[in-house]
Amino acid sequence: MSIVYRLSRFLSSRTIVQNNYRKMLSNNVSARINMIVMGNGAMMQPSLIVTSDKINYLFNCGEGTQRMIIEHNKYLKLGKLQNIFFTGTSYENWSGFFGLVLTVAEIKNQFRFHGSKRFAKIIQMYRQFLQSASKVELQHVITDNVDTVIDLIDDDDFLIRSLSYKESTAYILIAKDKIGRLLIDKCKQLNIPPGPKFAALKNGETIEIDGKIIQPNDVLGPPEPGAAIVILECPQYDYLNDFYQKIENFNPYVMGKQIELVVHMTPAMIANNSNYQSWLKTFDSNVKHLILNENSCYDLGLISSTELQIKLNLLDNEIFRSLSERQSCIATDEKFNFECKKIIENIPNLFTYQIRPRKKFEILDSNCCWLDVKKIHEEILEQQEFKDRLNEYKTLTIKNQQQMSYPNVLFLGTGSSSPGKQRNTSGILVNLNEGKSILLDCGESTILQMIRFFGHDHYRQTLQRINVVFITHYHADHHFGLIKLIKERLKLSDQSKPLWIIAPYSILSFLNYFDQNFENISKGFCGIACETLSFDKITKKLNQNEEKQKLLQQIDLKEMATVLVPHCFESYGIIFETNCGKKFAYSGDSMYSDSFDYIGKNCDMLIHEATMNDDLWQEAEYKRHSTISQAINVGRKIDAKYTVLTHFSQRYAKMAPINLIDDELLANYIEKQVVIAFDFMQISFENLANAARLKYPLELLFDEEIQRMQNVVSKRNNKRKLLSEEFS
Repeated sequence: MSIVYRLSRFLSSRTIVQNNYRKMLSNNVSARINMIVMGNGAMMQPSLIVTSDKINYLFNCGEGTQRMIIEHNKYLKLGKLQNIFFTGTSYENWSGFFGLVLTVAEIKNQFRFHGSKRFAKIIQMYRQFLQSASKVELQHVITDNVDTVIDLIDDDDFLIRSLSYKESTAYILIAKDKIGRLLIDKCKQLNIPPGPKFAALKNGETIEIDGKIIQPNDVLGPPEPGAAIVILECPQYDYLNDFYQKIENFNPYVMGKQIELVVHMTPAMIANNSNYQSWLKTFDSNVKHLILNENSCYDLGLISSTELQIKLNLLDNEIFRSLSERQSCIATDEKFNFECKKIIENIPNLFTYQIRPRKKFEILDSNCCWLDVKKIHEEILEQQEFKDRLNEYKTLTIKNQQQMSYPNVLFLGTGSSSPGKQRNTSGILVNLNEGKSILLDCGESTILQMIRFFGHDHYRQTLQRINVVFITHYHADHHFGLIKLIKERLKLSDQSKPLWIIAPYSILSFLNYFDQNFENISKGFCGIACETLSFDKITKKLNQNEEKQKLLQQIDLKEMATVLVPHCFESYGIIFETNCGKKFAYSGDSMYSDSFDYIGKNCDMLIHEATMNDDLWQEAEYKRHSTISQAINVGRKIDAKYTVLTHFSQRYAKMAPINLIDDELLANYIEKQVVIAFDFMQISFENLANAARLKYPLELLFDEEIQRMQNVVSKRNNKRKLLSEEFS
């Protein structure tokens, strides 16, 4: 069963509106309304969220948006999100939308989005990946009415309108006037009794007392006026010349209100153009302009994962190197004095404009711009037991003073299902040598993770050397970042060799459909079906063909083979061996598999999913995943020199509960040969022994988290015991 999709009608449309045809007073205006920057354009596509006491509105939804909302749910409240507005149809504007839909499906059964009629085809393209959201009804409000203003939303806080040109849509948010305070003294003078009469007057209704008609204005103070905010995208020069310069700066569409802020989601090349700058000057001098584009210089926003990396870096700065995110301390940076500026740009994520109660700019969370590394380290080292364990680890480790040797592995995403605060979805970069790399799976925001690790100036070099992407299966958390990776790699150079994408037929068909119906990406990749490289479990032989030999030659590998594994339709694991004799095995998402065991035998590094703790083995079996012990047992059984555990449930975001395993057969193997993967962990065969030893200082670092998990397991076991006794 697939997701339900239907078109919804907008409220009304008018070619031009010049008078207050609609009552703009509201008795139920939210006490606090904020407009918060979700993506400033530096790493994440420009996007905003407007939050109120009752409901939230999201404008654009690029990759990483749902992770930002989850990270800052204290302020942003995913449960209050009901409408998404798209300013255009470019992939970057909506690349995070379907991941968000899958997450929202757990708490909502209806979701509305506003955008071009072209989204109907986009929905059709992604429908096959939204099976777990089958109970959600997606309502699509089409905004394609050129030169016509469309009323989309009319609630207690806003009248929201759209104005479209080609495939670009500008949104006008007109804040309702807050009805004036009830003047009790005047009510007493007019003999109005407290109770329903008061409520009626506050609701704007006329009442009668002793035969006298009393109007609301007779007993109400002056209303608190609302203003207008415009959110627009100008993707090309002709949009400015043919449209925006001709609509009188939106003044005919704002119900007589004053425009106080215009948000420009416009590329720097256009925003810096002299014609665009001249257009900005035609607005009233009191209007402020907020520019969101790639020239923004501050990356931080995903605070939890950055803070986690700072802590892990204290344990081992080779395995957990510092991230290359650009930060700024707003407390000392004069650039953040916004109130006196007319044009505001180069701002951090979570930059906020307070619409109510008072109009001002602020930073929602000071940590979003800067984290004090020294302070974080000092707080950890105050724990003497941890300090002793850390010193013990450091005396046992062998440090490689040179650069990370080849081959090495960088984990870009180690969580399952959906992005979490500390763990992104699947993505593992295997660097074979200086010039060639293989990417195992490509969850949403894989490119963003690369930028966070390597920095804006260096991630392109890494992207350039990725020759192969292997996608294990069609579940969203394993490939929703693939199109972005193809597009970013195409930007590097016309001389770039195409990617080899090894994937199930369903993924290759999806990429071809995207190429033919939406955007040309076919010159950026060469598709190979997993079946072409598959292991024959009957003959116990590896598939040998001309296409495979060509691939092996181009990426300097001795062997590569895929194998069907038990998870969902067309799920594959993979093994590959380098010319220097190092053998890797990657399970993808999988239950136990004899075939995978056979081809993975004696591998140097097994990377195996370990989605759930052992006490959830029934759930793991139902969802066709492996538990932590099952994954470790595969490594022991096939004589893997090291087993690296990944793809953890977001229940175990900080630390996998490996210490809860009580199995003597596995104990020795766990101690010396099992590694727990984290996002941004980089390992080579020279430091794998160190990575295995890290389990012990990690247990102390996350002692509270481990205690919490132990309590959860105990409660769950006690509940099962009671139920068992009840039915025995």
